[in-house]
Order: sequence, then C-alpha cells, then structure tokens
Amino acid sequence: MDTFRIKLNNQYESDILTEVLDDYKIPYALIKNHSVVYDGIFENQFGWGYLEIENKYKDQVEKIYDEFTKGESQE
Repeated sequence: MDTFRIKLNNQYESDILTEVLDDYKIPYALIKNHSVVYDGIFENQFGWGYLEIENKYKDQVEKIYDEFTKGESQE
C-alpha cells in the first residue's frame, strides 16, 4: 500500500483535519511524535506529527488541506 504524508503542526490541525477526513470516510493513520518517556525530544526534531493516507485519496485530501490552510491564513 503506497501512502503519502501531511505534516501537522499542532493538536488543533490534527483535530480539524481528522474530523474532515472522518466526514469524507477517508482512512488515515495519525502519528504523533510526542513521547512522555523521552520528554518530547522527537517532537522537537520531527515536528508535532503527521497524517499518513493512501495514495488513492491524494488528490481529494490535498484539495481539503489546501482549503484548510487557505482559511487558516485568512484569520
């Protein structure tokens, strides 16, 4: 299964985007880079986290993400 990733900067982005993907019934894996054991060291190196999604949804998800980031920049 080929996948692509969308980088997430924070919990807010994660909550909004996963809710939209759920609405469209698009399967995804949410990977968070925070680790209590390592005191967030991976989050500092790799960012907050990312969504991993099958390539067959790539066009649809990129359109959704573009609309999200466009709306976010207008605020």
